[in-house]
Amino acid sequence: MLTHKYYVCLPLLFLISSVIFAADKIDPPLLPDPLTLEHALSLIDRSHPDIALAMAQRALAEADLVVEDSSTDLYAGIEAAARIIEPSRLAFDQSNQDHEISFVVRKRLYDYGRNDSLLQAAEYEVKGQQWRVIEAQNQWRILIMKRFFDVLLADLAYARDNEDMSVAYVQYDRLKDRNELGQRSDLVVLDAQSKYMETRRRRYHSAAMQRITRSKLAISLDFPDQLPSNLVAPDLKNQTRPLPEIDALITKARNNNLKLRAMQDQLDAAGKRIEAVRAQSGVKIDAEFEVSAYKRDVASNDEWQASINFDIPVYSGNREKSKVGQRTAEYQRLKSLMAREKMRVREAAIELRLQLEILQAEKEELQVLYEFKELSLDRNRALYEMEVKADLGLAMVETTSTRYRITKTNYQIELAWARLDAFTGSYILESEDEKKPTE
Repeated sequence: MLTHKYYVCLPLLFLISSVIFAADKIDPPLLPDPLTLEHALSLIDRSHPDIALAMAQRALAEADLVVEDSSTDLYAGIEAAARIIEPSRLAFDQSNQDHEISFVVRKRLYDYGRNDSLLQAAEYEVKGQQWRVIEAQNQWRILIMKRFFDVLLADLAYARDNEDMSVAYVQYDRLKDRNELGQRSDLVVLDAQSKYMETRRRRYHSAAMQRITRSKLAISLDFPDQLPSNLVAPDLKNQTRPLPEIDALITKARNNNLKLRAMQDQLDAAGKRIEAVRAQSGVKIDAEFEVSAYKRDVASNDEWQASINFDIPVYSGNREKSKVGQRTAEYQRLKSLMAREKMRVREAAIELRLQLEILQAEKEELQVLYEFKELSLDRNRALYEMEVKADLGLAMVETTSTRYRITKTNYQIELAWARLDAFTGSYILESEDEKKPTE
């Protein structure tokens, strides 16, 4: 027979099981339909591997900072020893138990600046890792932008190729009918059929790219099982942005490039570690206070003692020299890597600037071409309505193709500006969990 306590527990168990069952039924978050670029970029708090790795490195640097900051903290502890001895025949106390317990307090008062150097090195490491976190976040944003644009371009490419295939099929079907009437040769029909098959193959490829680009975007957003159906074409804000002067751009990139700033902090940390190693050969001063209790009563046992301890190295062989050599070699290695990165930054800044200039010229060219195609389409449409020209499809395909090229160039300009902004350290979007390091 159930006791009273079981009757009390049953409703509680039922409630817990209901909560667990309901938790299992909670659906995962869904991507909105339609999906905007702003919403896609807002998903940066999800666990992208590159960002998670950079954050883990930052957490490790922060833990090292705590270790260095606490290395000279006050120590208080109990030290005890349980010993069985054979006392000397001259000892007044002939007991065999020589146990003792002590309460000890120690504090490092001075270490020739070693701890300060290590603490500053750890601070530089934390700041450098934070720059790398922001860099990873920027690269993630650019990847999302590119894959978002790829989906939109894949849809436009499919519309273009589908229209092209339809026009090719109409031409092939028309020639096939005329061939049956003896008005066109088999060679002409086969040529039209070949062109139709070619456009059909391009359409199949475009349809496949619609799926592929959506899959890549979903994976980047950490929604691998939810392919976005409809995307909203974003407002492009950098299409008329003036191009910076090359010299000013190079200066800005060398001063603000996130990777360079992280490498500079790493180099400064290495310099502080050299100072810390050199400080090991300096004077160290500790304060110590000890209160003890003993099992045996011996004249040499002190109930308490307070002392100031000095450690003055006189000779340590090549140990300190070799450590300084290791730290100096590491400093020179980092310095060389940074010099190489500065060269790469200069080259990339010039390349990005000139790429934008080329894209702007291409955009102007395509705009003129599009206006020409629009006028040609209007003329062909008028001729078609007057039954002067029987084919309007080719002009429509050319106009759609030119529109696709313009859109692609606009997206390339937007991506180039995003890369340039990230490269010069100004493409930084902060949230509650993304804070720039203090200067």
